[in-house]
Amino acid sequence: MKIITYTLLFAVLGLIAGYLLYGIVGGVFIDPRHILAAPAAAEADAAPVPFDLEKIRARVYLAGLIGALTGLLFGFLTGGKKKSSFF
Repeated sequence: MKIITYTLLFAVLGLIAGYLLYGIVGGVFIDPRHILAAPAAAEADAAPVPFDLEKIRARVYLAGLIGALTGLLFGFLTGGKKKSSFF
């Protein structure tokens, strides 16, 4: 259970970090709905954009994946240790 918690927590942190790093174009953040929505829905909703939304989406998702893998590794490394207790 601890491994899953760390994996999800780090994945969310990775997505947030990826959005903060790659979601800014021309000094303005892209609407998060355009990054997280399905590609067809985001393109139909948005006006023509001067940036490559697919490239930004891929980078944000890659940051989330790296965060999830880091959380998985962290969970495995800390999950095997038993804490001493009086009971």
